[in-house]
Amino acid sequence: MAKLTKLQSEIISDLRTLSPERFVSMRVLEPIPFIFNGDGDAYREWRHDLGTRLKVDPRALAIVGSAAAGVSLSPRKNLAPFHADSDVDVAVISMVHFELGWQWLRQLGADLYALPPDARASVKDHRERLIYWA
Repeated sequence: MAKLTKLQSEIISDLRTLSPERFVSMRVLEPIPFIFNGDGDAYREWRHDLGTRLKVDPRALAIVGSAAAGVSLSPRKNLAPFHADSDVDVAVISMVHFELGWQWLRQLGADLYALPPDARASVKDHRERLIYWA
């Protein structure tokens, strides 16, 4: 097994000692995301610009995943470090947008078949894997 980086060791220590809620708060949602290399001004400017473009409050935006923590938190990726080819996952925390998306998915019906194949596959994935239909 390869030697752990300092960040990987810190993450493991936090996973062992912090509650899940505290870990997510400290390592994912509240700090300046790893991708911004400690530059809080750049992070706030990015959130403001994206929020303006999406018409959402910048405080409703969060970078999550390896771009936030510096390592992948997926159990299948063994804390793989964020790298140049990593994607950047952005969460938009908005009840309005959730409700719009939820209603769109529920009312899609036969219009699903007019979507491009990759969009149909994405809708199917969301329906089968990501949304509870109870």
